Amino acid sequence: MLGRGKAASTIALGEAAYDILAESDRAMTLRQLYYALVSTAAIPKTEAAYGKLKRVMRDLREDGTVPWSWLVDHTRGVFAARTWDGIEDLLRDTAKLYRRDLMRQQEVAIQLWAESDSIGSVIATIANRYTVPTFIGRGYAARGYLWEAARDAVAAHNAGKAVTILHVGDFDPSGEDIFRDVEETLRVYALAIDEGFPARAIREYLSRLGAFATGETDWFDFERLALTQQQVDRYHLPSRPPKASDTRTAKFTGRGAVEVEALPAEVLVAIVEQAIVESIDPEALQVVEAAEASEREQVRRIAATPVGRLLEASV
Repeated sequence: MLGRGKAASTIALGEAAYDILAESDRAMTLRQLYYALVSTAAIPKTEAAYGKLKRVMRDLREDGTVPWSWLVDHTRGVFAARTWDGIEDLLRDTAKLYRRDLMRQQEVAIQLWAESDSIGSVIATIANRYTVPTFIGRGYAARGYLWEAARDAVAAHNAGKAVTILHVGDFDPSGEDIFRDVEETLRVYALAIDEGFPARAIREYLSRLGAFATGETDWFDFERLALTQQQVDRYHLPSRPPKASDTRTAKFTGRGAVEVEALPAEVLVAIVEQAIVESIDPEALQVVEAAEASEREQVRRIAATPVGRLLEASV
């Protein structure tokens, strides 16, 4: 339990962590919990303190004080076959999972980009609500990953849609440069795909135009949703000096480096949802949502029908 055989500082940390998790309306990552504790001055903003929190939470979960479901780690997964206990079970699952592409009737295609797995798992919850895809860069995104995203963007553009890229990442020299890299690379790859030229030739061409001129791909719109200096100031987020060893630090104009996990999850989710909602036609969304709800109900009725009757009807 919380106090058994522990130092007073460890007990206090455990109790503070427990209170934050218990009051949260959603599971948190360890990094989010860490920043929530930093914001209340329950723990210093150091890697040593983060390591101590990791050990404390391990102990509290292992001794049953903190439910395992209160903390999540979306950076690790298991590959396993999906199975069902018969056709009825499959049909019930189908009824629960049935979705329409809510963005199909929209005049814009949206890609939501996250710098890391941990923050991507948070914002994907609201993106999925609108069937907006979430791309996880894991730092500087792999070129093949960006190429596939560019192919999706070009397909949307050729279907008559504008394309909006919403990006969420850390407010530090690397985080801001990652946003630049995503924009420049997607523009280069999209033009290469559209024109049928090698990506390197397109990059050199745009470079000669200066500042990667956007006129060739003006159907793209890029917006950095988070993290910004304004958000750091508004929510009084804890910062640290940017790494002197980072070659990008010289160009960084922020007053301190801040990880996006420092922003409360509910605030970040609201920012993402607002950006999505402001980009789409609400009436078109409502029409597709109504169709989805009606069709899901049809699937539920099918799932509730005895399999024997379904088989008879199919003969």
